[in-house]
This record gives sequence, structure tokens and C-alpha cells, in this order.
Amino acid sequence: MGIALPEFLVHKENHLVIMGIVFLLVVIVLPIYLIHYHSEMNKYDDFGMLSENAQFINFTINQQFGIKDAIKMVACCA
Repeated sequence: MGIALPEFLVHKENHLVIMGIVFLLVVIVLPIYLIHYHSEMNKYDDFGMLSENAQFINFTINQQFGIKDAIKMVACCA
């Protein structure tokens, strides 16, 4: 009984190349992807809004907030 693998994976002379590719993927590519993903997710707050936009909206809204200000605020957050 054997495992159904492609022919090039079974040959002994290809084992070093395959292990090198797996090493690169697991040790280099995957951590870089996860670090990038984590840094991108830190830009958003709990509600999925960009933190910069949330701070801008909190700063912009005050007692005299009108329609004109709402249009400007939406344009700045886009």
C-alpha cells in the first residue's frame, strides 16, 4: 500500500529540493504573511472601522454638526 503522490515527489534525488521549498514556505513565507496580516488588522477598531476615520469622526462631530459638515466628513473618510 502506498500514498498517491506525483512521480517527482517519490524520487530520492528530488527530496532535497522539496524539503528546501517546504522550509522556505513554512519558515519564511508563512511568518511574513502572518506578520503583515496582523499589522493590517491593527489598523481597524472593534467595529471594523479604520482607527484614523473613527478618530476623525469623533473630533468632527460637535454641537453645531449639520448636513454640510456630514457631507465633508464622509468625503474625508472615503
